[in-house]
Amino acid sequence: MSRESTGKASTSRALTTPDEIVTAALDIIDRSGIDALTMRRLGSELGVFPASLYWHVGNRSQLLGLVCEKVLSRIELPPADLPWRDWLFTFGLRTRQVIGSHPRFAAYFVSNIQTSQSSLDIAEHTIAALRRAGFAGHDLVRAYNAVTGAVFGWITGEFAANPKDTGGSARSAIEGLTADTDRYPNIRDLWPLAANRAYMLRWESGSGSPLESSFETMLNALLNGLGRV
Repeated sequence: MSRESTGKASTSRALTTPDEIVTAALDIIDRSGIDALTMRRLGSELGVFPASLYWHVGNRSQLLGLVCEKVLSRIELPPADLPWRDWLFTFGLRTRQVIGSHPRFAAYFVSNIQTSQSSLDIAEHTIAALRRAGFAGHDLVRAYNAVTGAVFGWITGEFAANPKDTGGSARSAIEGLTADTDRYPNIRDLWPLAANRAYMLRWESGSGSPLESSFETMLNALLNGLGRV
């Protein structure tokens, strides 16, 4: 018998809020991946009929938009009076930390256009920081795209899904190919430092083998470059 088949359960479930639904949806994604999120499974875990979910949050696409908003809202924007470089560096670190804590959602988040209150807040304050740096007009638009593209694009790559194999074949394939020192002398020289810690040379997602120091290097290089424009 379902939980909604009794009067008591139906009464308690009437208190279900959109935030409770969105939180449960994000939890499913964190545990099982984006494809595992269905309205049927979500309803089952919450103890409600799927129809009631549609009433609260709309269809699955609309629900995913709300999940995106929830994740973005967890990014604490730096104080507006910080120097522009400090603001952007701190923003980058906080964004990576928040989205990186939901690695199974990161790829969906970055590969789908987001429009929400939180995304607009991020855009507003990022533009303000770049204006403090002296950017204006088309240069401001290009600088804004460079910053957001670098930050969110990096996160997508770092937290990409692990290879679907579980027997280490991805590692074996990379090591086998790079054993050809005549073809890959530079990779072989760097291998002790780069193995599983560099793009194209790894077999594990950033959720298990993070690239934090490289991310910081990227941010510093980007901001140093913008400071010279």
